[in-house]
Amino acid sequence: MKIYDLKVSKMKNPLGIRIEDIFFSCKTDKSTDLEFSLFSEEMTEVHSEKISRNNLAAFRVGYSWSSGTKYFWLLRSDEAESEMQHFETPAVLDAPVIRAAGNISCPVFSKTFHLPAGFRDELKSARLYISGLGLYRAFINGRRVGNDYLSPFYNDYDAYVRYQTYDIAGLLEETNTVEVFTGDGWFKGRFGIDGHGADTWGDSYYLSALLRIHDINGSVFETATDETWKTAESVIKQTSIYDGEFRDDSAPCSDNGVSISADRKFNLIPDFTHPVRKMRELKPTLYTSPEGELILDFGQNMVGFCGFYSRLKKGEEILLQYGEVLQNGCFYRDNLRSAKAEYRYISDGTQKQVEPWFTFYGFRYVKVTGPATVNPDDFTGVVLYSELDQTIEFDSGSPKLNRLVENTLWSQRGNFLDVPTDCPQRDERLGWTADTQVFVNTGCYNMDCYNFYRKYMRDLRYEQETYYNGDIPMYAPSLKKSAGDGGAVWADAGVIIPWNVYYAYGDKVLLSENYPMMKDYVQTLIVRDAADGGTHIIRSGFTFGDWLAQDGISEQSMIGGTEDVFIKTAYYFHAVSLISKAAEVLSEKEDYCEYSLLAEKIKTSLINEYFTPSGRFALDTQTSFILVLKFGLYPDRERVLKAFRERLRKDLFKMKSGFTGTPMMLPVLFENGMDEEAYRILFNEEIPGWMYAVNLGATTIWERWNSLLPDGTISGIHMNSLNHYAYGSVCEAVYAHIAGLQPAEPGWGSVIIAPKPNHRLKSASIRFNSPKGVYSVEWAITSDGDIQASVEIPSGCFGELILPAHPEEKKIQAAEGRHQFKYRPEIDYLHPYNTNSLILDILKNTDAEAVFREELPRAFAIVTGENRDFLPNPLFSLAFIEMFGAGFEDIERTGRRLEQISV
Repeated sequence: MKIYDLKVSKMKNPLGIRIEDIFFSCKTDKSTDLEFSLFSEEMTEVHSEKISRNNLAAFRVGYSWSSGTKYFWLLRSDEAESEMQHFETPAVLDAPVIRAAGNISCPVFSKTFHLPAGFRDELKSARLYISGLGLYRAFINGRRVGNDYLSPFYNDYDAYVRYQTYDIAGLLEETNTVEVFTGDGWFKGRFGIDGHGADTWGDSYYLSALLRIHDINGSVFETATDETWKTAESVIKQTSIYDGEFRDDSAPCSDNGVSISADRKFNLIPDFTHPVRKMRELKPTLYTSPEGELILDFGQNMVGFCGFYSRLKKGEEILLQYGEVLQNGCFYRDNLRSAKAEYRYISDGTQKQVEPWFTFYGFRYVKVTGPATVNPDDFTGVVLYSELDQTIEFDSGSPKLNRLVENTLWSQRGNFLDVPTDCPQRDERLGWTADTQVFVNTGCYNMDCYNFYRKYMRDLRYEQETYYNGDIPMYAPSLKKSAGDGGAVWADAGVIIPWNVYYAYGDKVLLSENYPMMKDYVQTLIVRDAADGGTHIIRSGFTFGDWLAQDGISEQSMIGGTEDVFIKTAYYFHAVSLISKAAEVLSEKEDYCEYSLLAEKIKTSLINEYFTPSGRFALDTQTSFILVLKFGLYPDRERVLKAFRERLRKDLFKMKSGFTGTPMMLPVLFENGMDEEAYRILFNEEIPGWMYAVNLGATTIWERWNSLLPDGTISGIHMNSLNHYAYGSVCEAVYAHIAGLQPAEPGWGSVIIAPKPNHRLKSASIRFNSPKGVYSVEWAITSDGDIQASVEIPSGCFGELILPAHPEEKKIQAAEGRHQFKYRPEIDYLHPYNTNSLILDILKNTDAEAVFREELPRAFAIVTGENRDFLPNPLFSLAFIEMFGAGFEDIERTGRRLEQISV
């Protein structure tokens, strides 16, 4: 037996984890109860208790933690024992908060201290507890403390400011100098919607730090921030999240400044989530543009910065400018709007590694100005994001689909810097709520996002209570209510994220923490309903609606064609339904009864409003069909499906949906047996479609379907991000339906395995490291037309296997272990073309198109002309229209040839 993947609060051996957030998790390769043992730093067992096999993915123990204490722990059974793990609770950071006395930009705070004689030689432990605002980076004796970036990270700083704990034992000497550099960031400086905000939380730099050092004899040495700390100008002259950084190592810095006590108080709390760190490195190639520009190409749209080894002479300058795309082969960054996105450095003549300290960039290309020659080996692209474990591995027989999944992963990496931002490069970078909620399921497939979303939900709750009277803003942090009310879809993040994160990880405690937020938000909808007349139709209030849909007044319209009142009411129902489910899980019986009854009333009202007595749906947009099918808001499902199919046919199976409908498009199609329609949409290579961007070389997800035009020209600059993860939510359907792996209960204790093969895709595989262990599904259509599948289920888990196109409609209840299948399906995936095939499908296959052209030349000429009305019709329909000159015998002959085409 193996007991593995032991973590505290989803982190491996964390240092300084907030006591209130301590919980444990592990995995095993055999389902059994375990014994938890906790030890003091002296390795004395101080607590033990039995942990049920059902709770191993997230369990708390009944022990009162002490601050500033190191603990060891392990888990054991009768058969095995895990490796010993450790974690440390933080000391209370109650050191005074100081600031520079003068008006210094980006000051460095410093303090020299001496350890008692012999203390260094008998060192037991040394910790630095620290936080600085805007952002800080600490050094001891010229060596960097820790490896975090952009500390203390991003949240509403009136709510709390996180402090970090660092092990500094390896940095100490007898005489020591600690230096803390500070710079602008989210707290102060230019940051806000469209880059217009400034100094949202303050206009000064602040520092609080405590150094606590223990020797083996029990003696303790401490030094903390106070008015004896010096301040000075630093080599960092300007910093900005949007504009970049200017560092001048050549200029002398005055060091006669002093510190004074802060003019305000902060709620300093220990950190509780994953830090932002260097997660990857990329090397560039050097490209010279037609204009002679020296441009580094990293081959990947990434987020972080370009570090370099400086060989410059004293006084020489280098300027790095960042951009996402080239235009006409030349450097371009107009789509970043007002963000300068640059790094300027002046050398002191010392050869050294140089990097930005207090900013980040979204980029693929870096233009280098200054040096006469550029050696690309001197430059490195450093990829930053919150230190989250990737939990997904996906592969398929389609390189384009694989690239789409990889693009989604890169956009998640680029936008998961402590807050789930919409984009990481222009003058925005805000935690938009709709982007977050539509992506949450895909996000939890891709990475272990438990802590990341828990932190964001705390941000939402603070905004809700402090500024929005129960409502949820458009983005969080709201920059002290610079954001408006989110409205339907956006504000619904307040219920969707808590429920979906609960379903992904199965932790009732986390759901319980966020239940008040869910309840308060739903109450705002109930109040709005009452103000609108109590009809359970929400008519008032703001919503972005089906944002950026293709069925608005024009294809470039921001607002789509689906009625806002319908969207608001459908999401009213959805919010109430989710909180009723949460109430049931949490045994809130009165709430469950109240919300369940209300949900039924809303459903009845919506059906009465939008369906005729005979069952015809009054709306005719893709998004309206998606919502009624996803939420179950219909009197007659089959009639809705028929109308939805007709809507898609009229749209030539291209998406017209926007922000509201698109993330649910493929899940709804697959869930309702419309696999062909789902595959047509997914593999469409024209605008709008995911593969269009892939074909143009996208390495991340775009904000707009046509962010780049077919010739590579950018379509506009006002709102055009090339790294915008929201539409990457399509990967939920890729994983759950195409690969065929989805949870059947919260926390992945049981799953549904139901792959959806298609002639457009011959194979797919997924490996998912769930909270319960690793699931894997592999399937392939063999060269002789069989389906071959392999499934692996982790210890203690179960799966319902629904084998696709099995002649016996086979369902298997599978326990842990490996299961393999091979059979001849009822569908001939290798020969998909016949007289029932849609004309547009035939025209997308070279061989099928040739048969059509040869056998039915007149019909071929008509359907490939200017009139596209006949494309979504089946081939046999041509026999019924005389102008095509195709009789039934002609169609049958053509069909026989089509059936011979192998794909």
